[in-house]
Amino acid sequence: MSSKPRIASEDILAQKWDQTISNFVVKTGIGFSVGIVASALLFKKRTWPIAIATGWGFGVAYADAQKLFHPQYVPGVTIEKQKPSGAVQRFPYPKEVWSPSGGWWSRPKTWKSNTAVAAIGMAVTLAAIWKVSADKEWRHREPTRWIPSMMWSKQFKTGEFKQD
Repeated sequence: MSSKPRIASEDILAQKWDQTISNFVVKTGIGFSVGIVASALLFKKRTWPIAIATGWGFGVAYADAQKLFHPQYVPGVTIEKQKPSGAVQRFPYPKEVWSPSGGWWSRPKTWKSNTAVAAIGMAVTLAAIWKVSADKEWRHREPTRWIPSMMWSKQFKTGEFKQD
């Protein structure tokens, strides 16, 4: 048995959140302060140095939070997992996560309907974008030959052209 007392996972998570929140407050505050000083001394009291320095502080705090909550993504860090004895079991995954292929472990019975839903969604989005584009289309010179947009452009249907 190990001599270290076991710490509950809720306590570990609470410590990480406490450190993250304090990092956000301190580093964003330091960025804000540096921005004010830089704005007053170097940039004739403009506001953009304050915004940039505050964003820099916020970004540094965010990067620290990422390292704290996801250490496996830090370059050079390796996390060794214990090898299971026997077959690997599937871990419980969030059921609300959706993807066209079916999530972590695809279920062949639903991949077709999921893909169809995604394709319909993309087609509707593309049709809406095309409609807005076709409504806003305007040519300043009449084309010398037939072009496909003549079929849907209001300008060609009414016969009006803008003369420069």
